[in-house]
Amino acid sequence: MKVLLVVSSSSIAGTERHVLELAGGLRAVGVDAQVACERGGDGLDQAFERRGVPVHALPLSSSRMVASVPRLARLSLDFDLVHAHLTYATAAAVAARAIAGRPVVETRHFISLAHEDRGPVRRRAGRWRRLAIDRGVELTIAPSEAVAREVAGDVVVVPHGVPMAPVPPEGGWRSRYLVVGRLEHDRNVGLALEAFASADLPGAATLTVVGDGSARGELEARAARLGIADRVTFAGRVPDVGPYLATADAFLAPAVEAFGLAALEAMGAGLPVLAVDTGGVPELIDHGRTGVVAAGDPAAFAAAMTELERDPSLASHFGAAGRRRAERELTVERMVERTLTAYRRVAQRSGTGPKVLRVYHSAVVPAWRERDREMRRHGVDLTLVAPRAWREGAGLVALEAGDDSFVVGARTVGRHPALFVYNPLPLRRLMRRHRFDVIDAHEEPYSLAAAEVRTLARWHQPGAPLLLYSAQNLTKRYPWPIRSIESRTLAVAAAVYVCNRAAGEVLRSKGFTGEVRPLPLGVDTDRFSPRRVGDGTARFVVGYVGRLTAQKGVDVLIAALRDHSEWELLVAGDGPERSRLEHLAADTSISASFLGTVPHDDLPCLYRQVDVLAVPSRPAPGVLEQFGRVAVEAMASGVPIVASDLGALPEVVGGAGVLVPPDDVDALAGALQSLAADPDRRRRLGALARQRSKQFSWPEVAAAHRELYEKVLCASTS
Repeated sequence: MKVLLVVSSSSIAGTERHVLELAGGLRAVGVDAQVACERGGDGLDQAFERRGVPVHALPLSSSRMVASVPRLARLSLDFDLVHAHLTYATAAAVAARAIAGRPVVETRHFISLAHEDRGPVRRRAGRWRRLAIDRGVELTIAPSEAVAREVAGDVVVVPHGVPMAPVPPEGGWRSRYLVVGRLEHDRNVGLALEAFASADLPGAATLTVVGDGSARGELEARAARLGIADRVTFAGRVPDVGPYLATADAFLAPAVEAFGLAALEAMGAGLPVLAVDTGGVPELIDHGRTGVVAAGDPAAFAAAMTELERDPSLASHFGAAGRRRAERELTVERMVERTLTAYRRVAQRSGTGPKVLRVYHSAVVPAWRERDREMRRHGVDLTLVAPRAWREGAGLVALEAGDDSFVVGARTVGRHPALFVYNPLPLRRLMRRHRFDVIDAHEEPYSLAAAEVRTLARWHQPGAPLLLYSAQNLTKRYPWPIRSIESRTLAVAAAVYVCNRAAGEVLRSKGFTGEVRPLPLGVDTDRFSPRRVGDGTARFVVGYVGRLTAQKGVDVLIAALRDHSEWELLVAGDGPERSRLEHLAADTSISASFLGTVPHDDLPCLYRQVDVLAVPSRPAPGVLEQFGRVAVEAMASGVPIVASDLGALPEVVGGAGVLVPPDDVDALAGALQSLAADPDRRRRLGALARQRSKQFSWPEVAAAHRELYEKVLCASTS
């Protein structure tokens, strides 16, 4: 998983320290966590780099946020999600999502109760601003239930975690109190000063205030007015609060906070914590067991301090119990574990496996989307782009998605499978909205469509492996620019899946060094099933299914039947040779029925009517049989095959049929005659065909296809 953490500051305070620990913890468990923040300032960028976290410079202050949005959008394309911290970062991430589409997770580091002193106009403006931002956030991570209650959208509570420093040795109670935080009016440090001045404390009691801010001068003046200036130390901003925690006896948390990171650090250091009863800090403090929760007024706070002062053993007990709770529930490791669960909740909402964008022009045929349905059934989060209409066989097929909600239609320009392109807008929209693990272009490497997908993926899906498909089993040298397109597309492809072995050899001969995986076209072995015993006809029926072109050799089949008028020939398909073939059949006086194009849904019934399927293809310039889908469908129907020993047909048929030399009328006639005369052999071959077809079943093909996705993903991240 790749996560971009975005922070709209350059200083190091509580939020930034949290992100430092989170980024380091994520990387420790194998997440590629990177950070976008401002350069300079107090050196936040250098702090990340010292932790080994890659940093991207991104100015996100209010005046520069809008200008940074396009850069953030471009940057986020290489990540699974964006995790924003602080309001400007979240606003920029939401705006970038509208461009790049990456999901946004926000950690809400504030609580509105802390800003009740703002005027009604500012409070109302803040609420409207948050409402607009929250609509673009996929999930809000709240560090406390107090924050979660203020979130209108999807929210999960993930408490912050801190490293567990060694507990300092017991030194006895010395009445040394500590406050850590920004010195701003909303941090309520004045409450701690008032309580310290009025509590029943010994004269040697001290209060150290660590932090800086615009209210420091006012707070120093208040300490002087209260007569405690000589016992209060304003330490300013320090690079490491650890030494102060190690020498303190108790920690004061007077602010209304979303969580209270400094209070948690104090618990980790074994200190009792005294906190106000509002906001997220009371959730850290188990009142009466790990610390004290008091009302947020000076008198109540002073009384709680007096209680601790009078019973140092109770304070020691609180500190030890707080340390145990921090070690058990509030470590960096637990925070990372919970955060990863939140990330997965966002990243895996629509699937548990790889997130794949697949582009496939023949997916316009519903039956040929079964591979994709099967992959989705087995957890692949697959989105399929198909033409709105495509010419398959002799007719134009319009896309009907039906129940396939994962299919997106796109208009196409051009008709040739290698010389067409998709309307780029649907592809671009999908690539901007989602980060896909794999881009699967089920198109030939030399096709314009593959080049189009490759180009769009390069801009919108950087780092996602590109897969291609090839059936081309003849070595061809294409003219420029097709040759250049093929070379450039193969150069960036991680893998090519092929439907015949020769296609893989052709790719190797062209210098392709990536993964080559044979993946056959599939068949629905439930729909294509053998006929019931006794359903056959008295006549011997030979079937042919496919295009009626010269390369398909149907004229050879008709000639092979010339001496068998008692047989019947069923021809399903259409094409430019149909009229000539009908006349040839009439002249030969064979019993032939030309059925035209048969809908794919009706083919199972057709196969059950035939005793043998003939696939009499012949060589043609630049063309060899690349697979033989009809042979697989007939085999699943328990029909023996008589096919030309040509191209990929021997791979498909195997021992479940009879192979004859192409263009050899006598050999084809002899093969058909032997099967017509031997029903037992037909049954044996039909059973073998049915058994062999199972390796072409959609579940088998889909499982192999998913395994290929996982292999290229593993290779891309190793």
